[in-house]
Amino acid sequence: AAVKGRWDYIAGKRLMYRSELVDPNAVKFHFDGVIPGRTALMLEPYRGESEWRGETNLTTEEIIDVVVYLDRLGIRVDAHCMGSGAARQFLDAVEVAREKNGPGGKRHQMTHSGFVNPQDRRRFAELNVVPEFSPIYWYPSPAVEGMKSLLSDAQVEEAFPVAPILAAGGRGVIGTDWPVTPVEGIWIGFETLVTREDPWGEVEGRL
Repeated sequence: AAVKGRWDYIAGKRLMYRSELVDPNAVKFHFDGVIPGRTALMLEPYRGESEWRGETNLTTEEIIDVVVYLDRLGIRVDAHCMGSGAARQFLDAVEVAREKNGPGGKRHQMTHSGFVNPQDRRRFAELNVVPEFSPIYWYPSPAVEGMKSLLSDAQVEEAFPVAPILAAGGRGVIGTDWPVTPVEGIWIGFETLVTREDPWGEVEGRL
């Protein structure tokens, strides 16, 4: 009952901001963390670790419960999923929601979609989930080099799988990751999406 009450509270909060011009009908969750903090949930352990794969901020049961519940209410779930493990858990939860509530629910969104296992890439089209990408980060930088030092070569190869997801029928969008980055970063993101190069020309090479 306590968990159900929490979802009711979250769903009801959107009504505080509703007006004739604004109809907020989505809830964002941070289902996992980030690669630099080794808190993004991966399917395989981090480099140098025998077991640690990161973690989610909710249990698997809670993730399924909230996605099914909000889907039933017609509220879109926007899920921060950086790691391949979090991506799979979210897609699994949407699959349960489609089975329980019917296939015609809201188009839920996966924010960042940084690492998606090849076995899961076709599921965006199958489950009508939108992958949101953040290409403002996709160029050689200290952050990217740090990512490479924390992940295995195989994990790095799975990073930012835009083309494979689109080829499998998915329909994606890009975002700025504001307020972590400037909102005008959308223009930088367009450039790095295409070039994978440092937009300021300070670092050579391509990602």
